[in-house]
Amino acid sequence: MSRSNRQLRVLPLALLALLALLAGVGPSATADDSPYLTVWVHYDYMVGPGYSDAPSPAAIQMVVDAFKAHGVTLHIDPKHTAIPAQSVIVPDWQSVYASTPGYDDPSCTGPDAVRFSALRAQYFQPKSNHPWHYAVFGDYVFGDPAHVLNCPVTYETGHQPPKPGMSGDSQLGFHDVYGGLGYSFVVALQGFRDAGIDLSTLDQPIRARIEAAVFMHELGHNLGLCHGGPPLDGCSDLQDFADGSDNYKPNYISVMNYAFNFGSRTRQHLVRPRSPAIASTTQTSSSQTWTRQTSTKRSGCKTQPTPQTSPRNTATLGCCQS
Repeated sequence: MSRSNRQLRVLPLALLALLALLAGVGPSATADDSPYLTVWVHYDYMVGPGYSDAPSPAAIQMVVDAFKAHGVTLHIDPKHTAIPAQSVIVPDWQSVYASTPGYDDPSCTGPDAVRFSALRAQYFQPKSNHPWHYAVFGDYVFGDPAHVLNCPVTYETGHQPPKPGMSGDSQLGFHDVYGGLGYSFVVALQGFRDAGIDLSTLDQPIRARIEAAVFMHELGHNLGLCHGGPPLDGCSDLQDFADGSDNYKPNYISVMNYAFNFGSRTRQHLVRPRSPAIASTTQTSSSQTWTRQTSTKRSGCKTQPTPQTSPRNTATLGCCQS
């Protein structure tokens, strides 16, 4: 296993054994028999004036390799549709959030919103009967920055409205779907652009790591993983799902953990802590320097950004995900 893949840890064997037990999959099951050892994903992406939300091939391959290193075959459908961009994707799949009044109201979403189910119905036509996970790389999820704070409050959003610029949302397996996997998720990239970070201009390894981390994190929720790992203690009722004790475990080195979201190796050049509470990030490319300084105070979101200034084209990354 490469050092890079070791940092994007996914699906510990204990979880696979647990999920197989819950589903009645015996020890004789093969990868082709088990939905937990073979994962099928189809994704599409939005395109707008002058930009595309399509992930880099290197990012997707990084996720495939990480799954393979843990004995899981990840099949990515090679065909993808470029969807005309709409500002907001509304996560209307089966979930606690989507059962809450007001989640799809324009006062929450903003005027330019589309339901995830509508995108799925229009653009996802699977050619096989595999249990496909469907993802869309888009701009915002829940609502646009001018309206999202009007969205409903549930424990899935950390007991407070969703934050502007969140980088993803997903259907949580074995909770939103009782007794089974989730099959829908969104990767939302506009928050990076709002912070002045154009992923397409970053050095390729850095761009791939960011996109891979968000994609794998949301897919992990589909598979039943919470921010602290398998749903064994407290994630079963999600009372602390977004901002509670399950998250930020110092010894849970996983892409699911906000503290290691981009991999521990990434800290060497993306997240270089100055103190236990503050991380300052500076990356220089041929076109820009960007800095992130954030407090790791829990807030139902990955971090609360603290503005920072530095020479050249500098921006503060304030993106977070559920």
